[in-house]
Amino acid sequence: MNLRIVDTQKVETFDVAYIECFTSEGNITILPGHEPAIVALKAGSPIIMHYTSGVVEEKTTCNALLDIERDALVCIEE
Repeated sequence: MNLRIVDTQKVETFDVAYIECFTSEGNITILPGHEPAIVALKAGSPIIMHYTSGVVEEKTTCNALLDIERDALVCIEE
């Protein structure tokens, strides 16, 4: 699954198995094939990226929206 994190300075792209993230409603896990949605991420919370190799990496976001598609994710930061 392709994850792009876009901010005013750069675009980062990651190939992940799935991610975990935090919203004001609680935490969610997004797997390939997830129903399309747009969610607001909790300010200062991490996106936890799980790779197929088993490696886990965290990326902290500030004031971000996450656009979820069935096979791609776009995180847009202010």
